[in-house]
Amino acid sequence: MDKIAKQERIKREQSDYIDILKEQVEFMVEACEKYDNGKFNASKQLATYIRTLVNQTRASTSLLTHLDMQNKMKFYNTSFLPKNAVYFLSMVFMCVIRTKDKSTNKIISEPIFLPIFKPKKYLGNRWMGFDEWWNKKIIVSDHLTFTRFEMIWFMANQDGGTHVDEGVVEKYYKISKATESMFYLTNKPIDQDPYQKGIPYKYLHFAIVRQIAHELIFSLIREFNLNVKYKPTNQVNLQNAVSISRDVDNFCVVKGSSIEYE
Repeated sequence: MDKIAKQERIKREQSDYIDILKEQVEFMVEACEKYDNGKFNASKQLATYIRTLVNQTRASTSLLTHLDMQNKMKFYNTSFLPKNAVYFLSMVFMCVIRTKDKSTNKIISEPIFLPIFKPKKYLGNRWMGFDEWWNKKIIVSDHLTFTRFEMIWFMANQDGGTHVDEGVVEKYYKISKATESMFYLTNKPIDQDPYQKGIPYKYLHFAIVRQIAHELIFSLIREFNLNVKYKPTNQVNLQNAVSISRDVDNFCVVKGSSIEYE
């Protein structure tokens, strides 16, 4: 390994980075197509591509930094966090699908999250600079607050994107295993039985990363005028849906009597 690391290197041409950018976007689109056809764990691939494109650290340089564009271009934002939010979930919606239980072979109802792609309405800033977009809170609750950076970092670095760590950050583990969720499927209305356990909606982490990939692909195609075909769809994943609730695409509880935006 040391011998490989010490081998002489040559500097890339700037045009090389454009070629790699298009390649990375095409990789992302392929992984998105897998997700859109029911392979939800393809989001782990997406997390690694997103990290390569935008995650700038002391030890590694992001591809957009190599292109001198990370802090110049604008990023598509589909999450509109009110400044007085105390409970907030964006970028996804809920549905219940019919699926086969692998252990029993029986058809069961499975509550899941899917990416919203295009929100029903736009509030606040649709386009923003990288730092605001990357570090903006997209989930807010007592235990499960996340930014885009955190969601990508945990999935790529701890959950099999490129590494599988022995220890996992607790809040990420909770949503990845659906041991804790912001919504639960219940048999009765909450007012009839407020203490019923319910079934947690799952795959929130996968849906969020798929939506982040959607935002990034949209941004890169627009900024670099890339000739890449990209057609996001929930059609296949909803073909066995028995109920759909799209009201959660920007669900929030706020402090005060009204929602306040910057």
